Amino acid sequence: MTGSHDGGRGGLASIVSGMQMQISNLMRGGALLVVLALTACGIGEAPGVEDSVLESSEAALACQVTQQCSNATTVSCSSASGVCTSGTASGGWVECDGVRKYCPVPCTCGSSQFIEYGFGTGFNCTAAYASARNDANARLEGRCPAGTCNETDTRVSCSAIAGGQFAEFTISFFCNEPAHCQ
Repeated sequence: MTGSHDGGRGGLASIVSGMQMQISNLMRGGALLVVLALTACGIGEAPGVEDSVLESSEAALACQVTQQCSNATTVSCSSASGVCTSGTASGGWVECDGVRKYCPVPCTCGSSQFIEYGFGTGFNCTAAYASARNDANARLEGRCPAGTCNETDTRVSCSAIAGGQFAEFTISFFCNEPAHCQ
């Protein structure tokens, strides 16, 4: 007997090839729709692309808040969880999900003076003072959230130690206010 009968393997390969083509046609927008179709033995047919429905959903916006600032600008935020507040203190602010944004406020130099000390070593006094200044700056960080003003650097002393020099350095400064100014 001649013909294309090969024990059903050719028919199965044709079905698999057809299913692969349909699955690749169903890929849209990064989403893959997996379709199981029983096409063997004529039990069912795979749905066409027009029969498939791709759906997407995004979380609805639960709240949004906007604050008019005194300098004619606005700040706003939104939240999907529904936790939004605002206020007028410190020039105005909005808060969504615990994150607060302030209206832009110009900085002014505060009235309290601070001093940070730094210590450092180096092979000569210039290197030791540079190390001491870096130490003083590291101590200064975080002290003034909006930065400093009227800084005065002072090289206090430099003395010989085994293998180099030891220096003391001070930075006197005032903090920019309010803390959220720009």
